[in-house]
Amino acid sequence: GGEKEKGKECPYIGWSADKSAHMLDAQVLWDATMARSISNALGDTSGGAGGKARLVVHVCGKFHCEDRRGIPEHLAESEPARRVMVVCVMPEEELRQMNATQVATLGDFVVVSPTVPEDLQSKHV
Repeated sequence: GGEKEKGKECPYIGWSADKSAHMLDAQVLWDATMARSISNALGDTSGGAGGKARLVVHVCGKFHCEDRRGIPEHLAESEPARRVMVVCVMPEEELRQMNATQVATLGDFVVVSPTVPEDLQSKHV
C-alpha cells in the first residue's frame, strides 16, 4: 500500500502522483502550449517564399523533451513531417548511473555537464 515505489517521484521537483492528481495534466498542457508556440514560430514547413525552412531553438528542462516525450510528442502529433532534434543536457553524475540503452533514448544528442554544486541547485518545496 502506502510505500513509495522507486521511480515514482521526480527527483528534481519532488512531484509524485499522490501529491497532486492534476500535476501531470498541467505538465501535459504546458508541453502542448510550448509545442504550439514552437509550431507558430516555425510557420509553414514549406520554407515560404525564400525556400528556406525556419529554425527554432527551444531551451527547456529535460523533463519536457527527454526520450522524445513531452514537447517533441506534441510537435509530431501536429506535424509528423516536421524535423525535430532533441539535445538533452545531463549531469555527469546522473549519466554514469544510466546504461547505454537509457542514454541512447534521451535524445539525438546528449551533452554531459558537470554536477551542479548543492548550494546552486534549485530547491522545490
